[in-house]
Formats: sequence, C-alpha cells, structure tokens
Amino acid sequence: MSETFIRGLTAETLADQAYETLRSAITSGELARGEKVTERGLAQRLEVSPTSVREAIRRLEQDHLIEGSSYLRWGRVRHAGEADAVM
Repeated sequence: MSETFIRGLTAETLADQAYETLRSAITSGELARGEKVTERGLAQRLEVSPTSVREAIRRLEQDHLIEGSSYLRWGRVRHAGEADAVM
C-alpha cells in the first residue's frame, strides 16, 4: 500500500459531515421543529448517499434531535431545547 494513499484518508466520513450539517441546521432553526424529513430528501439536499444520511439520522435520534421511524426512513425535527433537556 502506498504512503500517499494512507495520508489521503480522513477521519471524518460523509456520515460525520452529514451529521454535523444536519445538527447545525436543527439547532439554528433552518430545519424547523416538527418538519418532516426523509432520508432520500436529505440525501438529495446534502448531495450524499442515503446511507450516509441514514447513519447521521441514527445519531441525531440518539441526540433526541430527530424522532421518527428509521424503519420507514423518515422523521420529524424536535425542538433543540427538548434535546438539551433530555441530554
């Protein structure tokens, strides 16, 4: 394996980037409380794969920033204050 290849790797994945972007959008109000979001819709907006968004949504659910159905691949944005109260 070449050394150049190894140096080209970053620790931050597309899922990490999607998570940070969505978390920021929720806490800033860009994604409104109660707004329905879908995995496919967010993937299109962020220009990443649905898999990356799926991972980000799972983390946001753990942070109590999104609630919904991972099985149906949609959710609703919770109020940022609600998440802070739960954490």
